[in-house]
Amino acid sequence: MTRRRRQSGDDRVARAAPDRQSRLTRTIVLGAVAVAAGIAWLARDLGMNPAALKAFALTSLWLVLGIIVLAVAGAVVLRLLRRLWR
Repeated sequence: MTRRRRQSGDDRVARAAPDRQSRLTRTIVLGAVAVAAGIAWLARDLGMNPAALKAFALTSLWLVLGIIVLAVAGAVVLRLLRRLWR
């Protein structure tokens, strides 16, 4: 009979991390596809102009990217301030 070495919690977390990451990525992609399909369906159902829909989507994208850039800049500033105060 061979004995199995007991795994520590860190070993199990390290092996499970890529699986969790791939599931999260898949969920995000599927969610984005579902939202895009829903918006396209509503636009077609309500008779919206495709050019206007594209303009709204691009404006929303720029707004979200701008918020992300501001959040990253804020995190960098906070990290620099913490380093200066130590």
